[in-house]
Amino acid sequence: MDEKPNILENINSTNTTQDSQSAVKIPKPSFKEGVLRNQNLIIAILFLLILILTIYLRTGMMKYEGFFSPDGFYKYAVLQQAILHNYTIPETLIYSGFPTHNYISNRLGGYYVSLYPYIILKGLGVSLYTIMRDIPLVFALLDAIAIYFLMQYLSKSKVLGLLGMLMVAVSPANLSVTSALVYRGDIFISVFAIVAFILLIKAYRSRTAKSEFEYAVLTSIVLGFGTMIWGGAPFTVAIYFLAIAIMVAVGYIRGDKKSLKISSILAATIIIEYLMEHIFEALGIIRVPEFLSGASFFVFYLPLVIGSIIALYIIGYREKAAAAGEKINPLISKISMSPISRAGFVVAIAIIVAIIILVPFSSVIKVIASGGGLVSAQTALEKTIQELAPPTTTFIWDSYNLEIILFVIGVAAYLLFASDLGSRTQTSSYKNIYKRITGNFTPEFVIMVSYLLVTGYLQSQATRYGSLFSVPVAVFSAYALYSIGIVISRKFNSINASKYRITKEFGSWNYIYYGLATGLIIIMLMYAFTTTATNAPSDNINSQFLSALSWMKNNTPSNSTVLAVWPDGSEVEGWANRQSVMDSVGGQNPKSIKGFSLFLFNDSPDIQYLNSVHNPDYIVARNYWWSEIGGIEVEGLLSNSSSPGYAGNEKNFSVVMFPSSTESKYSNGYVFLMNITSINLYTALIYNTSDINKSYAIEYTPGGRSYKYIKHILIYDISNFDHILINSSEPGALNSTLYVETSAEGTQFIYLLGPKFLNSNFVKIESLCNSTACNYDANGSVKLKMVYGNDDTKIFKVIYPNAST
Repeated sequence: MDEKPNILENINSTNTTQDSQSAVKIPKPSFKEGVLRNQNLIIAILFLLILILTIYLRTGMMKYEGFFSPDGFYKYAVLQQAILHNYTIPETLIYSGFPTHNYISNRLGGYYVSLYPYIILKGLGVSLYTIMRDIPLVFALLDAIAIYFLMQYLSKSKVLGLLGMLMVAVSPANLSVTSALVYRGDIFISVFAIVAFILLIKAYRSRTAKSEFEYAVLTSIVLGFGTMIWGGAPFTVAIYFLAIAIMVAVGYIRGDKKSLKISSILAATIIIEYLMEHIFEALGIIRVPEFLSGASFFVFYLPLVIGSIIALYIIGYREKAAAAGEKINPLISKISMSPISRAGFVVAIAIIVAIIILVPFSSVIKVIASGGGLVSAQTALEKTIQELAPPTTTFIWDSYNLEIILFVIGVAAYLLFASDLGSRTQTSSYKNIYKRITGNFTPEFVIMVSYLLVTGYLQSQATRYGSLFSVPVAVFSAYALYSIGIVISRKFNSINASKYRITKEFGSWNYIYYGLATGLIIIMLMYAFTTTATNAPSDNINSQFLSALSWMKNNTPSNSTVLAVWPDGSEVEGWANRQSVMDSVGGQNPKSIKGFSLFLFNDSPDIQYLNSVHNPDYIVARNYWWSEIGGIEVEGLLSNSSSPGYAGNEKNFSVVMFPSSTESKYSNGYVFLMNITSINLYTALIYNTSDINKSYAIEYTPGGRSYKYIKHILIYDISNFDHILINSSEPGALNSTLYVETSAEGTQFIYLLGPKFLNSNFVKIESLCNSTACNYDANGSVKLKMVYGNDDTKIFKVIYPNAST
């Protein structure tokens, strides 16, 4: 029997003897074929790169000490205390308020996200401080990954998932809040919302009754766990309610019994979230109930459950009667005969339910309409809390830039093209727009639009909700870029399908699209990198202030009590570990804050306020108070608070900051001209360097035709804390003060102060008292002595009668 030839050897020998020109040539795969063969690897690499970009864009503030906002310092103080109490969050924070300490009202889940990782990682030398600064990055990654999977339900495309991740990664609104150092509840809640809505979509896509029920229960459980994280979690339940309500209406109009059945199950099972929230309340994890945790929950729950059951019954009855050939009840026939009649019935029921809810529950609706219902953010200080101010057009553009346009296109694109993106070619006509839109009104779309509407409403009420709104905006922005490209590609491919080639016309359109999409992404990346580069801690948190608090921690008794402006109080508690009269969370006491404001703008030396806050040992003064005078006065509800204009003697504590000054030299010194033409204010400072006491200031009319002397000039040097007060003896001098702040670099700021400002505690603490003890009250029984100072912060020891210095 002949031996079988060795094929490999035969090939090798043939290759070595055969002329190279006659060798078999294996065609090299095209670039497109190579991409298709390795698409999973390419997707994985891009997925990883986007995650790296997500982290990188959120590390811009790592160069700063501390945390982004006062709330972070407050929570740092709480967790430090928890570690000392066997990892149990205490009822009160020992640093917040005295002699009675303030209640810790935050939901404990917001602390657990850092406390439990610390318990696990402390053995590796990882500090609580590091975990709290870095944990936002973990949740930013979780958000990005969850969005990747969420996008799969809008179109079965991994590319769309990557685009969704990218849009969130580069969103300034999102990265500003989910950056390292930012520690707040709305960072942690988004992943719960996204996962819950993925489960909600899966419930509608389920093919068995068992899986429908399981996904409905899982959705409520995820939302339930979200409630323990942040007091604003009810916004996720509001999205749920809105989405199910719309799906009930859509299902009824379409006569879709399956959709109505799932909606009824989902409407009923959300009670699990309500029960979980009350379990967490019983366990002490939720300490202060929020909106949609009490009777307000049933204001929306009962109409939704009852309405979904009625809609299911009507459609089911009609189908059953039609199948059996039975006569349909005339009333049911009238309200369910056609999509138009069903739509009319839905509108009528919606109006009736709205009236029923509005009449007995008008107060609840007013709370929602005011912006304080869905998220617990309203306080008595809303006028001076910047993040609770409504967003401006500039803020919206800076936060979303091109995405604020793309998301609108994305919503329209889904309604127009979603049915096409489920196949490889164009499948339906572009002519019947109505059918296309109604056909694309899918559960996925309804859920994401509900997400968009609720968070968009919150964003319209306050700037702080950017991270919540950024998620649906990013989702629809990604869909815009993806769908338009696919539709263009498939439309021209369908037109030229018979030619079996990509035509020049299609190729040029394709290149235009990819060029435009790439350009848009580059622009958004530029905005993102700019945001990262310019992000900085809020509320004037800086290294000099933290250095002052470090000195306080190391050089004052551990039981010392401190008086500071309320945002600074949180830093005192978290960084210096000293008791503060008020802070940004538990000690955000309007009564104390108003009292402190009145104390600062009081020109009568008395110790009533100090006595009312139990005689604090130290007062912390900040240089930024000057730029925040208007806000501090508003907190004190002062009737003579600052205004943009200058009202002369009519405003006892008015203050006008000159944005700039013009400096010129003369024989004995310098002349500074400070003008604000919009309010018709023209002033001049003649600064005599030869004899500073001969310096004077005037307020003059345009052209210098007449002028009046300004009675006082206060020159304060922040580099050595010395001051010079120059008083004019000129008759008829205006009873106001020109305040000049200087340093080694020259003049820093110039203000014109009202008649009583010079003698106020504000100026006394900011400029007149230094390391030499100065009298606070009229008889000198209480003194202030500066024990620490830098360009930003001064710390005063308050010396009471019979106390040692």
